[in-house]
Amino acid sequence: YSINQSNLDECKEKAISVGEKSKLYLNLTKISRSNLWIAAKDSSIVNVVNLINSDTSICFSAYNKKQEFWGGKITVNNHNCSPKQVIQHKGSLVEFLK
Repeated sequence: YSINQSNLDECKEKAISVGEKSKLYLNLTKISRSNLWIAAKDSSIVNVVNLINSDTSICFSAYNKKQEFWGGKITVNNHNCSPKQVIQHKGSLVEFLK
């Protein structure tokens, strides 16, 4: 999947959740007032370019939920999140290019 521009507000628990071998490319994304911005789980891959976050507790969470899959992977280029807003479980990866 590819989303070129999005503005998500008040998504509550998770603004974007990707799982089970899915691939997502996000560009020009703004998320406000959500507990979790992007979750990648169960062998999914998310590439993010140009993220603007406001009033979000956790920006990125990569983890494994089901035993038959590996963890999730999130690659981020150009963002305004702090390291405290990232959750990375064993076998998963959140990497920052800039």
